[in-house]
Amino acid sequence: CMVHYVQRAGTSLKQRLMVLGAPCGQTAGMFHEALPDFTAVSLIFFAAGAVKGVLGMGLPTIAMGLLGLVMPVAGAAALLTVPSLVTNIWQMLAGSGLMALLRRLATMQLGIVAGTLLAPLLLPVPPEALGRQLLGACLVAYGAYGLLGRPLPPPPRRREPWIGLLVGGLTG
Repeated sequence: CMVHYVQRAGTSLKQRLMVLGAPCGQTAGMFHEALPDFTAVSLIFFAAGAVKGVLGMGLPTIAMGLLGLVMPVAGAAALLTVPSLVTNIWQMLAGSGLMALLRRLATMQLGIVAGTLLAPLLLPVPPEALGRQLLGACLVAYGAYGLLGRPLPPPPRRREPWIGLLVGGLTG
């Protein structure tokens, strides 16, 4: 018996709404238990998208900071993987000069792969509190850099592959 809606005079909305799949004769709670989490995550992504649309700051940066307030940092990072991948692929397909860009960023990408593979072997697993503190420090640094309004000059072309490898390894 799958009753979604019970209509009786004098019953409240909470009493009338039932979760799909509740056994016959039993009422489940008004909402699914994951609804508050889903709502919070949805509102965070909406707010991050609005900030990106208005200020041009990256959606992942804003969303990561806000998600880190309501869930473990590792879970927030995992949750951001799909939206980041989709938007990056969209931008890649919309842009031009893809092959030149791939050649230019190849050493950085290799560094990211190496750093990602080596990090679990070389670094201890930090407690959640340290992860939140590191995330906060990164977001404060990113915000301060954004407020300066001056981009860093690009490295000389001859040093770019080595700098890319180093940066990729550290961020991987």
